[in-house]
Amino acid sequence: MKTFKLKSLALLTTLSVGGFLHANMASAHGYLENPPARGFFCRAGQAGAGSPGCKAVGQFSGAVTTPQEIVGGGLNYKETLKKGKICAADSRYPNLGLPANQWKHKAITVKNGKITLDYRFTAHHGTDHIGYYITKPGTNNADTIGWEDLQELARFDGVKGPNGQIGGFGIYSETVDLPSNITDGDYTIVTMWPVSRQHGTGENFTSCSDVTLTGLGQGGGEVVDSWGVIGDGVTATKNLKAGDTVTFRLFKAGADAGKVSYTLTENLSSYYWLPDLGDAVNDTKNFPVKIGDTLKGDEVSIEYSDDHYNVYAKGKNTNYSYVITLEEQTQPGTGASPVPVITASSNTITDSEWLELDALKTTDPDTSNNQLKYTWEVTRNADKVELANTSGAETRIRLHKPADSDFNVSVKLTVTDPQKNKGEVTKILKAEHSSEKPGDEQPGDEQPGGEQPGNPGDAAAYNARIAYPTKCTKVSHNGQVWQNQWYVNAGQEEPGKGGSWGAWRTEKATSNQCK
Repeated sequence: MKTFKLKSLALLTTLSVGGFLHANMASAHGYLENPPARGFFCRAGQAGAGSPGCKAVGQFSGAVTTPQEIVGGGLNYKETLKKGKICAADSRYPNLGLPANQWKHKAITVKNGKITLDYRFTAHHGTDHIGYYITKPGTNNADTIGWEDLQELARFDGVKGPNGQIGGFGIYSETVDLPSNITDGDYTIVTMWPVSRQHGTGENFTSCSDVTLTGLGQGGGEVVDSWGVIGDGVTATKNLKAGDTVTFRLFKAGADAGKVSYTLTENLSSYYWLPDLGDAVNDTKNFPVKIGDTLKGDEVSIEYSDDHYNVYAKGKNTNYSYVITLEEQTQPGTGASPVPVITASSNTITDSEWLELDALKTTDPDTSNNQLKYTWEVTRNADKVELANTSGAETRIRLHKPADSDFNVSVKLTVTDPQKNKGEVTKILKAEHSSEKPGDEQPGDEQPGGEQPGNPGDAAAYNARIAYPTKCTKVSHNGQVWQNQWYVNAGQEEPGKGGSWGAWRTEKATSNQCK
């Protein structure tokens, strides 16, 4: 019985794949939606999106809009579309013609030798026919498809639109009998929709759908104890490192039904360790399920690396559930906490410039510093200061305004390693009251010659190549004696270059806090 399932066209025009927007669906007039055509199965959220075939066509925004429109050829598609071009829109989107083993297959359990085909019209035209073809048993899935590989599955002439007339959109659904020679295994269904001669465009819309059929047995419709897909399959979601162990655990009616483990000998991405685990499951003698992407006859196998595979069980053994568990390799000393260290550019905090803080000297027995998480917070007088950022290995801090009186500021650093072990340390900074504000100094206070210099012979000459970590260290430079107001790094500031509120101030300056 012919039926139409109507859905909103608005939904069809907003789907996207791999970051590409679809072309105007008015130019993509129809395709087989169930079983899903290759382009449709590549769309975001569809199970086929991670296959090598989908990745190969991702560069073509039009290739993921299925169907593929061919102008010219029309009813003569068997002559027009040569081997390798049947699924590829006559080379318009060549990667759609990649062999079937490059695409995810939709698992279908066949009942009574029949399957249902749902054809999506996005803009119905006058129709000569819709033709469905299926690959013959034994077709090489590692090769491209030619007409010699196909046999007719069904043909429907003069298909009308959803309203019984030409035009409109919706799903045209038919349940068809599979050819008697089809057995359990992998197949490709090819769909052809040439519009009518009266339409005048000579258009033909093509799509190819890859399927894994189960429930047919070894031929003639006889149901035998064969492999069938169970559950949603297994998916790898993260990359793993050498020494990690993944385990496939199987349950039947909630009870433990077996497990297979695989330990990595090198760091592997999800696309590589999952097939290794699948091979370990498949190589385990008498294990009741198998993992793979291909079913040929009564053989389940993995043909290409991927991060998702089907799980198969025999006959009616469908009361299974399964899960993959991960045991990450533990390193010696993972119970030890990080040892945090705060290094400050000064112990005195002001409002005139940022004071630099860093945790670069922090250590952890078994974790590199770039794997540690750093959290900064002010635990005392937080309302009087500004903290530049609260995460990362470095931050800066300063007063909101000059200190009205002396007070301390407590800065706490918490360091967390990947095993959630924590270390904490607190740094005390001093804010000092100054009776002199910027701009209060008298003329000549800090100007060359405007002060009474100290005796340069009492202090060592300034050396730009060394740091001055001790506050109030005296140095001589350009005939004057200077004192640092805080920790000064090597070459950070030359005496006389920082102004009235710089790190170096003359011994007699009114702003010198060392007096």
